[in-house]
Amino acid sequence: ARRHAARRGPAPVRAAAQDDADRSGPVAAFAKAAKNLGVGLMASAIVAAPGANAMPQEVIGDLASLAANPVQNARALLRNALPVDNKQIREVQRKIESISEDLRVPGVRFTGVEASVNGASKIVNGDAAKILAAVAPEKMEDGKEALKLLAQELEDFKVVVAQKDKQEVPLSQQRVLDLVGRLEEDMVKGFPFEVPAPYDTAPLLKGRATVEMEVKIRDNPNVDVGLMSIVIDGFNAPVTGGNFIDLVDRGFYDGMDIQRSDGFVVQTGKPSAKGQDGFIDPVTRKERTIPLEIQPVKKDPGGVPVYDFTFEDVGKYRDEPVLPFNA
Repeated sequence: ARRHAARRGPAPVRAAAQDDADRSGPVAAFAKAAKNLGVGLMASAIVAAPGANAMPQEVIGDLASLAANPVQNARALLRNALPVDNKQIREVQRKIESISEDLRVPGVRFTGVEASVNGASKIVNGDAAKILAAVAPEKMEDGKEALKLLAQELEDFKVVVAQKDKQEVPLSQQRVLDLVGRLEEDMVKGFPFEVPAPYDTAPLLKGRATVEMEVKIRDNPNVDVGLMSIVIDGFNAPVTGGNFIDLVDRGFYDGMDIQRSDGFVVQTGKPSAKGQDGFIDPVTRKERTIPLEIQPVKKDPGGVPVYDFTFEDVGKYRDEPVLPFNA
């Protein structure tokens, strides 16, 4: 398992997980381990929640890459990776995310913020019916509530802009984007594709899950433990995500040291047993392997990821992955 983290040190790691959709195979067993955690939403993205006393500048830093190319902000990637295609809510998302460009201007470019907020509010109020039409029937009640809250949050955002409160702008932006993401999640209708054989017999994550990982930190006088929230996106990597969640549920990573921390990547996942590189399946008594699994932005017929091969191998030289490695 390869994940980015902020500090180095051994990781007697204690991990637990919760998913937001169906799981199949051995992964179904891990639900009991998840009940004491909050609802989560991606393979490759770590979302670090700011502390209660976090300064607005930290929020600005967290959002600053929203409009970058490629997108590197974890929350933006989570929204973009959802299998939904509602033009209205996506345009609201685009307008509010674009505010990050205005935040880079010294003193904040309020004309840009105002135009984005007003434009988003116009869509939410004028195209409410079109937005709700895209919500899954079983999630309609939550969708209506989220849309109502979004409309109100945008009105509050207008007040912030009128007062030119540059400290409050990024906070209002994130509150609006949280509601946009909630609405987009409500639009997901089932799992978007059939996992092909022979990969369909592996533990699968058909949806999203959040893993909370507690990491003990060495050689730091100020911090001795950290908590990482890792969002696993089974919508785009069901085999990869299912394998990771299954191993979390089995306690495979518990107590495991961080094995690499060199400024480029923080990595763990190799057992301490001599000659063992991965998880030994207790049934087959063989090391479990999974295929390379990459979902392109421009999806193939059926929406199935590319398995076993790189994009270059199959001629997708200009394609971009939904879940970039550098997220």
